[in-house]
Amino acid sequence: MMWLAKTGLALANLTVFGIASRNGSDWSYSEGFWCAVISVINSGIISITLLLHYFLAFGNEDEDTKEVRTQGRRFMLSVTAFFTILAIQSLVFCKIESWAYSDAIYFSVQTALTIGYGDFAPTTTAGKVLIFPFSVLTISQLGNEIALIISFISSRSAERRDRWKRRYELAMHREAEALQPKATLVEEMALIHQINSREDM
Repeated sequence: MMWLAKTGLALANLTVFGIASRNGSDWSYSEGFWCAVISVINSGIISITLLLHYFLAFGNEDEDTKEVRTQGRRFMLSVTAFFTILAIQSLVFCKIESWAYSDAIYFSVQTALTIGYGDFAPTTTAGKVLIFPFSVLTISQLGNEIALIISFISSRSAERRDRWKRRYELAMHREAEALQPKATLVEEMALIHQINSREDM
């Protein structure tokens, strides 16, 4: 729903402030207009894809799909927060340092990724003061996204490993039942030892 609202708002913004405000034949669109066009196209594609997924997958969910979807929502919220902080930081530094917005984005991404080429640096007192909270926010948010990815991959791996282990133990139990339906305690212990030695391999 949010992507549809974003697409509609971006389309209205592009129409009102871009297409409808063209003043004459010598008018040319700037870089910002074309960035907005690409943004509308991207958000439109994402909205259509999400709608198709929602209508085609609705009601066909199992527990595993719900967990993946929940993790995906958390990740998307984290990414949205990261880009929001990055956009606000870029806007603030654009105004404070009198940079172009694209230069402020470049500086903000450098700060978030802790690259620091040194070609852009805050020179005003306000810029020097604000760089610390913004860098802490963006770096921690980026770290949160990486932690979410690692957590998702490791939990899925552990689930897969547990499913395989249960399947393997069930197969071993069937094999043991077929070979020796009435095993003694010593034979059962030997079988358990054999299962454990196979798992260690």
